[in-house]
Amino acid sequence: RPLKVYVGSYDKTTIVWDVSGSTGFVEQQFTEHQAPALDVDWKDNLTFASCSTDKTVHICRLGVSRPLKVYVGSYDKTTIVWDVSGSTGFVEQQFTEHQAPALDVDWKDNLTFASCSTDKTVHICRLGVSRPLKVYV
Repeated sequence: RPLKVYVGSYDKTTIVWDVSGSTGFVEQQFTEHQAPALDVDWKDNLTFASCSTDKTVHICRLGVSRPLKVYVGSYDKTTIVWDVSGSTGFVEQQFTEHQAPALDVDWKDNLTFASCSTDKTVHICRLGVSRPLKVYV
């Protein structure tokens, strides 16, 4: 099984490297972010997320040139889930419970995620539910 490394870069790109041989090679490069890509995380062997100072999280899959979904956090205290599966994206759901800017999200599964904010709280949210399932202070 190939060994993969996923890295973000200050040049706005994210790259999947195959490092299973004696020398690594670029398997795929993604160029959709509009600012430095600061963090990346694998969901499974093919699907991964990247976040950027452009205030977006991109869900990508190896072999697919564009993100499957784009999630936006913002400085207006909201966390927004975008659906970009069609030719035009649309807001799937907006969460407005934070009292200060939302900084990061981490997905548990396809429906549930945690968001953190400079209001010093973590919200556990689920798509289809308007208020957080749980708030940690």
